[in-house]
Amino acid sequence: MSKRALRINFDANDDTSLEDNEILEEESEDEETAENKRRRLAKQYVSKLKSVYATNGTEADEVDGAISQHLKKERMIRDGKATQDDSEFISTLDMSTETSRQCNNASITCLCLSTDQNFVYTGSKDNSLIKWDCETGESINIKDKWKRDIHDSFQSHDREILSVAVTSDGRYLASGGRDNQIHIFDARIQYGEIQTLRGHKSAVSGLVFQENSDSLFSSSFDGSIKYWQLNDMCCFETLFGHQDEVQAIDCSSKQRVLSGGTDRSVRYWKVDHGSHLVFRAHKGSVDAVKILDDSTYISGGQDGRLNAWKDSSKFPMATVENAHGKVGNESWISSLATLSSTNVFASGSDDGFVKLWSVSERNIRCINKCAINGFVNGLAMSESLLVIGSSKEHRLGTWWNKKSCKDKITFLRYRNSNS
Repeated sequence: MSKRALRINFDANDDTSLEDNEILEEESEDEETAENKRRRLAKQYVSKLKSVYATNGTEADEVDGAISQHLKKERMIRDGKATQDDSEFISTLDMSTETSRQCNNASITCLCLSTDQNFVYTGSKDNSLIKWDCETGESINIKDKWKRDIHDSFQSHDREILSVAVTSDGRYLASGGRDNQIHIFDARIQYGEIQTLRGHKSAVSGLVFQENSDSLFSSSFDGSIKYWQLNDMCCFETLFGHQDEVQAIDCSSKQRVLSGGTDRSVRYWKVDHGSHLVFRAHKGSVDAVKILDDSTYISGGQDGRLNAWKDSSKFPMATVENAHGKVGNESWISSLATLSSTNVFASGSDDGFVKLWSVSERNIRCINKCAINGFVNGLAMSESLLVIGSSKEHRLGTWWNKKSCKDKITFLRYRNSNS
């Protein structure tokens, strides 16, 4: 049985037993209670699992046991007690470019992928926000680029957009940039700006929504991290600790926030406890951070180093020096993406490759790579898709300009070489 066959995205509660699912009563969505909706979705999920196992040749008398083990493992992964090893799955795939679209606007600086994997949102140095269809590569403007001679309601940012994030339900899109503000859009429509959030005193470098929530976290060059509630469209809390600009941010499902900054530190914030952990090993600014699970984190910096961390130690559990460069000629790590609840992540720089890695105790191993010219300023990763935003300039400046490179968005599908 292939690992891919059981990688099913479904909105269901795994705690429901097979026996419970059999007593589900059919009700209309308007009438059903939250408990019965939970059971209905769980029953659909179990039915889907049965179909998958049957398709893969599992004996009929073994299906219920296999499903029980599958649900148990999923629950452990969800609770942060287990991490799925997908390194073999990823390394045995041929990645071919499904769609590549050139951007006629200025350099892409950031991107995010919708939970349903249907859309990607990009922000650029020309202040535009674009929504891309992952299947067709077609695009629509959520916000047009800034024009100095036009001042209307469709224009919000007046300088570069540096960060974007979308809610799990695909309703809200947030963007932040050098105007020190966060702009909230209805992601489902064009020109759908809803609100402007003010409070940062410098550029908004990173944005991330908590999973299945309207809680938004932002990082800024002012050295702070802010916690926003979109229900009230206001700042709920400000987190201080970084001694300089905060360059990157990520969030787990349990309101745990990871950040990195030019003070060379990586910080793990336990927001509900009012405390945070500090990790130091980078020799330069930490420009990218990602959470693998509730106890494992990845950071990349201008020193060209990739570090994997555990919250049980102040030292990295694994390190790769010059991950995208040669000794003495380090390429900055400009972007990271993780495959949720697995040990797999991707990194981007300016060396001409996006690299895929697997993490184990005391080891980070490169398991695959694909050629991409230019600066990889944005990455997003799902179970079937790798999205790359590349440009001729670094997302934060114009120190280098690779004039031969194009500003483009690239969609890569994973294809099993044995299929």
